[in-house]
Amino acid sequence: MLDAEIGTPMDTGSISWKRTPFGDGSANFEDLSIYMGLCETDELGDDFMSNYMEGTGTLVFETDQLTVSAGPDEWAGIVLDAPYWYGGEHNLVIEVTWSDGSGSFYVYGWSTGGDRALEGGYGAGSGLLSREVPHMLLTGALALHETTFGRVKAFF
Repeated sequence: MLDAEIGTPMDTGSISWKRTPFGDGSANFEDLSIYMGLCETDELGDDFMSNYMEGTGTLVFETDQLTVSAGPDEWAGIVLDAPYWYGGEHNLVIEVTWSDGSGSFYVYGWSTGGDRALEGGYGAGSGLLSREVPHMLLTGALALHETTFGRVKAFF
């Protein structure tokens, strides 16, 4: 996600995807992990680890098995094991991996116009670049900026 799309520093506590009317509406994932980290570029390269700024790739969720389900046009979310602090600068990499699964859970996506997604086999070091990314919703506590009452009043 580009920093301009996120818009503010936040303590990310969950991530959700919006389901389409297609597929089963439920899927099982084995050995699912989610990593988050920072990226300096607006487009990804085909090497997974090279997309992260050094030292920023952080495991935020891990489970042996997960079932995700939702009705058409509903959001399906995962509460992270550990919140991820996003400071509002640089772009955010969200990497989701799983070893196996069953069912089908199709989510809405959009074309970014640039290579902002990377797909590959489980455990692969590199993958195929794509311009299609899923709709994602990050939730958590937004950072509040220190200000005086006079400054807040001036905004209104």
